[in-house]
Amino acid sequence: CIQLTSSPLEITIGTGTSYDDPEAGESILLAFRMEEAEATTFSAPLPFALPEATYTVRNADNGAALTLDGPALRRFGVTVTLPEPKSSALFYITRN
Repeated sequence: CIQLTSSPLEITIGTGTSYDDPEAGESILLAFRMEEAEATTFSAPLPFALPEATYTVRNADNGAALTLDGPALRRFGVTVTLPEPKSSALFYITRN
């Protein structure tokens, strides 16, 4: 598992953890909005994303999917929107 945010962000924004299976080309991202967080949106960069690859990121809750390239995922990450404090979101990430 890879912790995706640093401690100060965990309290004020959100936090995430991920698991990457490089052989299968599949990953998951589990993101949490903390109770104290005022912001409803934050970004979770994915350090394991390969620069030469593209990825499909699918929200497990609503099925929304988008395709992003590795450099964008490494630098900007997955945008997570959680309207309610103490909530979470699960994303399935597939290397194309």
